[in-house]
Amino acid sequence: MCNPKGIVRHGNKADKIDARLLAELLRTDALKPTDRGEQSIRGVKELALSYIAVVRDGARVKNRLKAMFRGRGIECNGTGVYSPDERKDWLAKLDSPALCSRADRQWQELDWLQRLSEEAEKELVTEARQYAATRILRSVPGIGPIRAAMILGVAGTPHRFRTKKQFWGYCGLGVVTATSSEYQLVDGRVCRSKKRPLLRGLNNNYNRAMKEVFKGAAKTVAAGVWKSRFEDMIVKGTPASLARLTLARKIASITLAVWKKGERYDHRKLKTMHAA
Repeated sequence: MCNPKGIVRHGNKADKIDARLLAELLRTDALKPTDRGEQSIRGVKELALSYIAVVRDGARVKNRLKAMFRGRGIECNGTGVYSPDERKDWLAKLDSPALCSRADRQWQELDWLQRLSEEAEKELVTEARQYAATRILRSVPGIGPIRAAMILGVAGTPHRFRTKKQFWGYCGLGVVTATSSEYQLVDGRVCRSKKRPLLRGLNNNYNRAMKEVFKGAAKTVAAGVWKSRFEDMIVKGTPASLARLTLARKIASITLAVWKKGERYDHRKLKTMHAA
């Protein structure tokens, strides 16, 4: 594998011309290799993609199920509508045999997807255990067996990212502010507008699965080992969403650092928490 960005082409472009150029560059050792890791993780990657697909299909079915009840004006907050023990009560609220049949099929689909999700999760975790990187990733606060397997299967190797900011962008944790109309005329005077800037993702092409991993890890540590740090940020006036983002960035930075070094996380080496 090579990085094609450094290849300079002149004149016409065609498959044969490109092949000759690449062969000549390879002969003269002028190609820059792309680091893909020391060993293949194709199995983990395929199982991670399978797990992601099944989980998202299950979320879609849940959304359809709730949308059906809400479309009839039936309140269905919480997770009770998914419970097998309460389905008879929910069916009694529907006023049509056709609707009952529709709901029953969606419940059957949800049950099947949940079984598939459990099987996909078990296979993914079992496959990921074969790699030493999994043990390193699991040592990071908030990263358990499933999240470690997802990071390994989706990201593949830490050497794709030169800095932590690149990793943040890949994971959807890079945020920039966007604002316009900062000034306005008030009684003939130019005054600064009080409109708050919007927060947007740094990169729209981030990997959604990685964002879910680190957001979940941030929620875990905010209620666990880093609870005091999370509460300190809240007391200082940081909104809860930005405090969780700070924790997610910290976890992502630690993950990238220990993964590159091949060392397990050591809390004694952790620097004082600060806003990323």
